[in-house]
Amino acid sequence: LIATGLPELFFVHLKLSVIGALVISFPFLLLQLWRFVLPGLYQHERRWAWLVLGVAPILFYGGIILFWELVWPIVLPFFLGFTNADLMLLPSVNQYLNFLLRLAFGFGLAFQLPVVLIVTAKLGLTPPWQLRKWRRWWILLAFVTAAMLTPPDPASQLLLACPLLLLYEVGIWLAILFSKPKSR
Repeated sequence: LIATGLPELFFVHLKLSVIGALVISFPFLLLQLWRFVLPGLYQHERRWAWLVLGVAPILFYGGIILFWELVWPIVLPFFLGFTNADLMLLPSVNQYLNFLLRLAFGFGLAFQLPVVLIVTAKLGLTPPWQLRKWRRWWILLAFVTAAMLTPPDPASQLLLACPLLLLYEVGIWLAILFSKPKSR
C-alpha cells in the first residue's frame, strides 16, 4: 500500500476511528433509538420490537464476520492475481480501506433481510404467503444484489447470494411466526 498525499494517512486514521466507533457503539445507538421510540409503542408492539432490536446487531456483525473470515480471503488474492512482473499494483491506503469497508458494510446490511421481513410482516405489508410467492423473484434479486455489492468474481458473489437465499427462507418462517393472525 502507498500513501499518495500528505494528509491521506491522517484521514485514513480518522476514518478508521469513526467507523470503529460506529461499529462498536451500534448496539448502544439502537438502545437509544429504542428508548426514544418506546413511549409511543403499545405493550404488544414493545414485545416484538425487543426481538428485532436484539437480532439486528447480531445479524449485522454476523454479515461482517462472514465477509472477513470467508469472503475477504478469496477476494483479495483474486485481485492481486492480476499483477505480474510487468504490472505492479500500488493501491493507496485510502482506496484499499474504502474497498474493504464498502464490502464489509454491504454484507452487514444484506444480513438485515430477516429483520426487514419480520417488520413488514408484523405491519401487515407483506404477508407470509406473498413472500413464498415471491421466492423465485427473490432468487434473481439475491444474485443481482450480490453482483452489485461484491467484486466481479463469481466466488464472492456466490458467498453473498447463498446466505441471502438462506436468510430469505429464515425470514419467511419468522414472518409466519410474527405476522398478524389474519395474514397467516
